[in-house]
Amino acid sequence: MRRIPPKLLVAPIILPILLSVGFAFAATDSSQINLSLTHVNYVKLTGTVVNASRFFSVRDIKPRGNRRRGPWVELGTLGIESNMLGNCDLEFTTQNRFKLRHIISNKRLSRYRLKYKNKKIRKRKNKITLPCNAANSSLSFQTVGRFRNRVKAGVYRDIVTITVTTQ
Repeated sequence: MRRIPPKLLVAPIILPILLSVGFAFAATDSSQINLSLTHVNYVKLTGTVVNASRFFSVRDIKPRGNRRRGPWVELGTLGIESNMLGNCDLEFTTQNRFKLRHIISNKRLSRYRLKYKNKKIRKRKNKITLPCNAANSSLSFQTVGRFRNRVKAGVYRDIVTITVTTQ
């Protein structure tokens, strides 16, 4: 009988042992990813007039000469951003019904109107309809009607609320 050298005998035995040990340490893991979408309609006002305050002097807003209307004064920009298609309604309401009033005596200085997208906004015509994605555009202010000749010292103000609603 032919004798196998010891080196050759050991090699075939060790190799299968190493391979099976290597497979014994292998591990697996799996995971699932749940994909879902929640669609929430949104609409918001944009521009420099959103949550802003504007201050003017009497000279800035008072009618000149015999005119009954003051100059147009820009308040800033206003726009609409939305993920909705179609139109939105803008409603302009004021605390003092489109009148500048003294904060202590409540005396009226003047009535006023606003202008946005070439539409004049006042007490009885305070709603406009626009696309729900409207680029920022100028919002202006103008005093109208009788303006007090003698302006009592103090602060005259009104607070404008702009509400946007999708249709």
